Amino acid sequence: MSSAIERAVTAGDMPAIAANKARLIEAGALLGLLQADPDSWFEGDASDDLKAQVEALLTRRVEARAAKDWTAADAIRAELDALGVVVMDGPAGATWRMKD
Repeated sequence: MSSAIERAVTAGDMPAIAANKARLIEAGALLGLLQADPDSWFEGDASDDLKAQVEALLTRRVEARAAKDWTAADAIRAELDALGVVVMDGPAGATWRMKD
């Protein structure tokens, strides 16, 4: 099924993408998979306080990186790591998840 989605994406066939995605989610539901919101799943059992702390640290880290203060950015990443948070930098910015 995932290869059908990949072929549809490559071809730009939006109806086929939607249909195959629906089939994949349906199959996942039978197994109890793919039901959680991705952001919630990555955040794990993080409390609201921890989520707020992580978001504040990520904001400080973005500011440090923009100022090219790599020492501060690395220190903030280490602080996040100590909290059990994995930071993933990407083209759209940093995202995070709780360690396994």
